[in-house]
Order: sequence, then structure tokens, then C-alpha cells
Amino acid sequence: MKPIFIIRTPSHVPNSHIKHVWEMMHQQIGNDYHPLIVLDNSITEWTFQLYSAQNTTDIEIEELKKIVLQNINEL
Repeated sequence: MKPIFIIRTPSHVPNSHIKHVWEMMHQQIGNDYHPLIVLDNSITEWTFQLYSAQNTTDIEIEELKKIVLQNINEL
């Protein structure tokens, strides 16, 4: 069972940016994780959560964050 990597994005982010990030995440980590992007009206910056990963380390989530932020910066 693959862990779920939730990416929360502020609601002001354009749909085209969200779609780009999701496509890149699916390509880059889709074999190991289920990437899911959620629009969140209560936040102002991208946030990240990892679920169903019993042996996840802080380093692992930091690496996933880096991948997302690189994709965001490409826009």
C-alpha cells in the first residue's frame, strides 16, 4: 500500500499551476506515493502531510517538499 502525500494549496493559486504540480508529482513520485492536491481556503502558503506511512522519516517528507517546491518554482 502506497502512502498518501497531501499537498495543500492556498485557494488563490491558479488551476493551471495546480494541474502542473499534480502532473509533475504523479510522474516523479507516483510509483511510491499517491499525490493528492487539496485547495485550502484557510492557508496562505503550500503545506504538506504524509499519511499511511508508518516508517516515514522527517527526511523523507523534506525530500518530497523539495520536489513540490521545485515544480512550483518552474511556473
